[in-house]
Amino acid sequence: MSAPSPAGAAGSATGAGAATGVGVGTGAVNLNAGSLGANDLGNSLGTIYGSGTLTKNQALAIGIFFETLGAIFGSKHVAKTIRKGIIDVGVFEDEPEALMFIMMCSNVSSFMWLAQCTYLSIPVSTTHSIVGAILFGGIALKGTKGVKWDVNGGVGGIMISWITSPIFSALVGHICYRLFDRLVLKSADPVKRMYQSFSAILFLVMFVNILFSIYKGTPQLKLDTLDVGFAVLYSVVIAMFIALVGNFAYLPWKKRKIEEKMAALEESTALEELTEVADMDEIELDIIDGNALPAVEETDM
Repeated sequence: MSAPSPAGAAGSATGAGAATGVGVGTGAVNLNAGSLGANDLGNSLGTIYGSGTLTKNQALAIGIFFETLGAIFGSKHVAKTIRKGIIDVGVFEDEPEALMFIMMCSNVSSFMWLAQCTYLSIPVSTTHSIVGAILFGGIALKGTKGVKWDVNGGVGGIMISWITSPIFSALVGHICYRLFDRLVLKSADPVKRMYQSFSAILFLVMFVNILFSIYKGTPQLKLDTLDVGFAVLYSVVIAMFIALVGNFAYLPWKKRKIEEKMAALEESTALEELTEVADMDEIELDIIDGNALPAVEETDM
């Protein structure tokens, strides 16, 4: 029986190493995806769960469904930026394994950082985590020439968005709150005004979300080829349909649930007040009969 040739042994070792690398890389991606989803879920649904609007299971179900939906249909531009917009892949043309190693290590480090911050309830940005990991991984192996610094489609544009996005978000959030505060909360009948403004608010929210999804493009649905005008038109039509369904189907049901809860709360409050009055009557009778409780006898009364 002849011994295996050195070339065959080397090929087997290389194949085993590649398989191991693929397995470790896949595990790192899945772990990082889990930490990203957990952090997004806490940011988007934490206040809704904390206020008691949704139960924990309801919040988890909604979050898992839409996180998965967004990853499948709305991740084109994000994936493109992560893949080509941070590291200059041309520098790694002769060393693809080095680029794969950077991506694997970036996923591992991003997972560890996000998981720890999320578990400790420390505010953290998922974008900063993965972009920073890839950025410094490229610098560590290739120096500054390994990074794509362009403003248009590179790290420069990402850093500018880190500054402009919070500013615009704060401005839009402030305007929306002031309008809602003046038109709804400070109106003569806030509850009635809330019901009246429900459809308009739902329309605006859905319009922005649908337009963003269509304009950013979803290759699976061929939405990335639509003209801006058609994207706006489709967004208006879909948002209007959802607002009408919400007004005529969801709002009456929710209004009835709120009224039932308020009635139960009022009944419970009235029962507590009657119990307190009955207890006070018993104390007064005991005092009149000369059979006051020790706690009452010790007072000035």
